[in-house]
Amino acid sequence: MRYLGLWGVLLCATGVAQTEIQVRALPSDEVMAPRGVYVVDFIQQGAPTRGQLVIQDARRVTHIYELELSSGARKRVYLNLELFRGESARARSDSPRTEWRDASGEVVRLDTPKPAQAHLPLVVVGTLQGGLERLNGQRIAFASVLSTYHEANSPPQRVYYWRPEEVPEDWRALLELPVIVLVDGVERLRPAQVRALRIWLASGGTLCLAAEAWRGRVSRVPLVAELLPHGGSVPSASFRSLLEEAGKPVAWERRVGLGRLCLFAGDLSQPEWRASNAFSQLMLSLVSRAAFPSERLQTLLRTEARGEIPVRYQRVWIGLGIVAGYIVAVWGLTAWLRRRRRLVRAFVPLAVLTVIVGGLVALTAPRLETPPPQIVQLVCQSEMGQTVVLASLQLHLPRGIYEFTLPEEALVLQTPAYQSVSPMLRYAAARPVMEYRLSSYGILQAAVVYPIAGVRYLELRREGAQLHLRNLSPYALQTIEVQIRYAPDREPITLAHLPQLGAGQTAQLRLNGVRASGELWVRAGLPHDALPKVALQIQAQEVNYLFAFVP
Repeated sequence: MRYLGLWGVLLCATGVAQTEIQVRALPSDEVMAPRGVYVVDFIQQGAPTRGQLVIQDARRVTHIYELELSSGARKRVYLNLELFRGESARARSDSPRTEWRDASGEVVRLDTPKPAQAHLPLVVVGTLQGGLERLNGQRIAFASVLSTYHEANSPPQRVYYWRPEEVPEDWRALLELPVIVLVDGVERLRPAQVRALRIWLASGGTLCLAAEAWRGRVSRVPLVAELLPHGGSVPSASFRSLLEEAGKPVAWERRVGLGRLCLFAGDLSQPEWRASNAFSQLMLSLVSRAAFPSERLQTLLRTEARGEIPVRYQRVWIGLGIVAGYIVAVWGLTAWLRRRRRLVRAFVPLAVLTVIVGGLVALTAPRLETPPPQIVQLVCQSEMGQTVVLASLQLHLPRGIYEFTLPEEALVLQTPAYQSVSPMLRYAAARPVMEYRLSSYGILQAAVVYPIAGVRYLELRREGAQLHLRNLSPYALQTIEVQIRYAPDREPITLAHLPQLGAGQTAQLRLNGVRASGELWVRAGLPHDALPKVALQIQAQEVNYLFAFVP
């Protein structure tokens, strides 16, 4: 990995404090990534100090981290920042502006590179530190807006090797990695790292495991024990065949939340398996079907968590009535004066009438009704113990300063990029605070994603053309739709509809004409109190949906 380091001598009121600060891109500054991920390491070598890490991303969102560093302390902060000023891949990208401001007011500028968008990262986690170089440089058709930077929309891939201790403990630092392969050594992963991998998988990542390598050792690795069925033997019916060799399946996959889990019947510790054509075909197929989790979340937000607040105006009919009365009065006065041949004297009464009506119109002019804030939350169910929630905010706000407390570990995916809006995120406590400063009336639209402890609302089981549903929650699910999409750029097709499924009830739906290549999911409405109490702390109109893939 490429390190870009910087250290400064910071003078505090209590003495001299020397703080070394290292900033690096993750996994490197050459990767292709829709958002920038950075690791900031603080090493306090002198007296204790405190300060602020201040970052401004490409959309002028200011991120402020309040930090206290004791003598000899080491602290690490992960950043996931916007790189592009707009939604298009052709929008201008900027390097984040990063500064360290200590308690005495001294400011140290930190060099923060932007990714060069040169190649697609493939990360291998474990003790394996080589042997997959034949995959480097292979061009793969990859579904991303960033692929337009490369020939035939096919970026070259590059393999990165991470030792278990290098895996981030923050799931937000993994969102720009499409594929992670676990090999020997992952039993040394800490619980926080395992949790980050679970959330990354549920958010849209693609995780790959060698089933042969883990056979007989599954119970010693909790994460692998959850992923591998039957102790690492032949996958269960929830897996489907991904690749065959000589008529025999050698790779299987299944959905886990928004992500994919892939198993292959091989061992990466064996050089002959790494050199086989089956492994090369597997990785090509796997990476071409993967996606950046951050892009996956934003696409799902645009298509499934739509919310719109109608614009309403008040006192429109009163103003129209006054104007209509004015027209009638002018017509009547003019006709009356014409009959009496006194039309020349009409100027004074008409002027007085116009002034009176103008004042009434100004007092009763139409006013834009300020609707209540609306939050559309999409619960993406996962069977891996972690579930992610996408929250889309739409707010009509007059000029002023507004603060919203976000859930713990929340990541803001979208923020308004208007000239009249100055967004700010403060990370001084467990729950970040989002602040908006509006110089004029505006409509704010933002998107937030955050994890919650594993909550299963719906059990799905497919047997041939039959789909079995069981409501595991104490709530009634409304407007249940079974949908399928055969390509990312196609609209989903609704296969079946169920108006309601009560708590504990089961249902069977018949699916006719479904091809195995499609993505099948269930979308259902959730009541307001169905989500854990970690939603945004504002009075708002809430619309909640459940989104669950069929294994």
